[in-house]
Amino acid sequence: KDILVGHSLENDLIALKMTHARVIDTSLLYPHPRGPPMKLKLKAIASKYLLREIQVPSAEGAAECGHNSVEDAIAALELVQLKIKNGPRFGIENPTTCALFSIVLAHR
Repeated sequence: KDILVGHSLENDLIALKMTHARVIDTSLLYPHPRGPPMKLKLKAIASKYLLREIQVPSAEGAAECGHNSVEDAIAALELVQLKIKNGPRFGIENPTTCALFSIVLAHR
């Protein structure tokens, strides 16, 4: 059985008009400290936890943002492996703040 691994996959799945039963999304595994709907960028998560830079513009001076789907996929998979290795609390900067923010949003 296949497992889909990536970052902010809901946008890709909507664009493809597709659903999948087993999805691991790094935007949910590594939540923004201010809680939803904020999301950390894959580039920031990789820099902080994998200690490497991704999505860097090419050396040829190209104007594009530097996205490479293979590089992004590898980073997402390695972030999932890191989360599994270190446990569910790993990568959650302030779980109390996230929980409080969710409660406030629910009662607006």
